[in-house]
Amino acid sequence: MNQSAIVEILEKQLSFLKQNAYKSYDLCDITSRPYFLRMNKLCQGLSYGKYIKYPHNLLLENFAPALRKLYGVKKNDFAQSNAFVIRGLLRLFQNTKNEEYLTEAEALIERVIQQKSKGFKHSCWGQPYDWFSQQIIPAYTPRTTVTSQVGKMFLDAYGTTKKQSFLDMAIEIGNFFIEEMPLSYDRDNQTCFAYTTIDKRKVHNPNMMASGFLSTLWKTTGENRFLERSISAANFTFSNINPDGSWFYDTLPDNKPSKIDNYHTGYNLEGSVLLKKNLGDQFSYQTQLEKAISYYENKLFDNQGIPRLTDKKKFPIDIQCCAQSVITFAHLSEIDTKYWNQAENLFKWTVEHMFDSGSYYYRIFKNGSKDRTDYIRWGDAWMFFAGSMLLTR
Repeated sequence: MNQSAIVEILEKQLSFLKQNAYKSYDLCDITSRPYFLRMNKLCQGLSYGKYIKYPHNLLLENFAPALRKLYGVKKNDFAQSNAFVIRGLLRLFQNTKNEEYLTEAEALIERVIQQKSKGFKHSCWGQPYDWFSQQIIPAYTPRTTVTSQVGKMFLDAYGTTKKQSFLDMAIEIGNFFIEEMPLSYDRDNQTCFAYTTIDKRKVHNPNMMASGFLSTLWKTTGENRFLERSISAANFTFSNINPDGSWFYDTLPDNKPSKIDNYHTGYNLEGSVLLKKNLGDQFSYQTQLEKAISYYENKLFDNQGIPRLTDKKKFPIDIQCCAQSVITFAHLSEIDTKYWNQAENLFKWTVEHMFDSGSYYYRIFKNGSKDRTDYIRWGDAWMFFAGSMLLTR
């Protein structure tokens, strides 16, 4: 797919996003209602909890529009999705030199700044709704995933404009990770950032997202405290890689296995490649990284290069799997140029099968049916950034 075709697709998307004021429904907007929060809390730890959840999951899968109407759910605005759109706009500006993209990006940056979590010394971000993850997490509780993605946005903005205010914001975020974000593991030069400021889960993808951001921040500023924490986080995640090169989603008590899926593995690889790029010869996990890349390619895609949802099942084909795979392969192309073709081919396939009237479908199911809901935080913003990555090889 040539660059002019990609720009045309991104323009269609941008028009749709603007028409909707960069807002959409969300995967968690129904489950953030008090009834579902209480139900999930009740089921926590119950051996039969999955049987209570099952009919609720069927309702969510089949009657989400009706439930949104019943609960009066409105479209929402997300710092996380805004960050991805901004990064895409910056790349469009770099490619086309059209100042309108830069103007739109800087206006959205001001919006992201207004979405900061309150009550913290340094800048950080969460999601604008209550959600459940082993406990009820209140709206705007800082999340490692969201905050690190916003941090990358500010580094991109600084790289494009050289405005010191953007670098200052990135440094503030780095300081948040060093001084305020709790560690769920800290031993023998291995650390794992907590998923949020109020839980202690040992989850690999936010850990590697933060590691990649901090290593890039170190490369930009030369401040060693960022590099030290980046490496210690990578030490934890690489020490927990499986012999076949896979990562479980998280590290559970008693070494119980958890899920292995496409997009979380992609996040781990993205953070790893950023760390390798920034460290150069100091990167000490080459063997493990090669195994992880091999597992990702061979176990988490079908023979046509379409992402599988998990190592055990292909369907449903999920838009975030597609988007993150394009992003991951674009990063991996810095190691081997063959991955660039895989990124382009998957982007083209996703446009052909999941794009319509400016937005992307959520999922394709095994029977061929499609959930055509557009979720900016889950798919549209990710695909906008993914496409923009293919503008500059």
